[in-house]
Amino acid sequence: MKARLTIFLFLTLTSISFAQTGRFKLKTGWYQISAKPNAYPRKLDGTGDFYFLEGGPSILLSEITELNIYKNSYDIYCLQMKLDSAGQLSWNKLLQVEKDNKLAFVVKNRLLYCPYVNGQIVEGLIEINRGDFNIKKLKKIKKTILDEKKEDERKLKEMMKKAMKEGKAK
Repeated sequence: MKARLTIFLFLTLTSISFAQTGRFKLKTGWYQISAKPNAYPRKLDGTGDFYFLEGGPSILLSEITELNIYKNSYDIYCLQMKLDSAGQLSWNKLLQVEKDNKLAFVVKNRLLYCPYVNGQIVEGLIEINRGDFNIKKLKKIKKTILDEKKEDERKLKEMMKKAMKEGKAK
């Protein structure tokens, strides 16, 4: 019995440890935060806060159409994102489930932002405004997102090209 308990604890702690270190890679996008401990645990960058994230992103990288950095009226640098119509529908759908709760924004498997959701988005605009991100950090985040979008688009074109070749060969 003692051996079983030891093995169970080892496996549980190991799986949580792997998830915290990023062994289970999460795609860039907006995620729901879960109360379930079997979701993906992630530490919020630059803090000691941990959150459990649901399986896949609710708002995909492909649904982000524009990224802009600006300084708001509180003198805080922000990264503004514009969502396409599918992204706006996804966001507003999340509000029905997550109203007055937090969402999580992940970039390249790193949890960067967990804002409270408190209203529908206007004109498809959402932003990262943690207050502790300087312009250099936000430019790096923006570049990472744009590079990942380009890579996703390249992979999609390759897949379509391959599918077309296979379709002609039949």
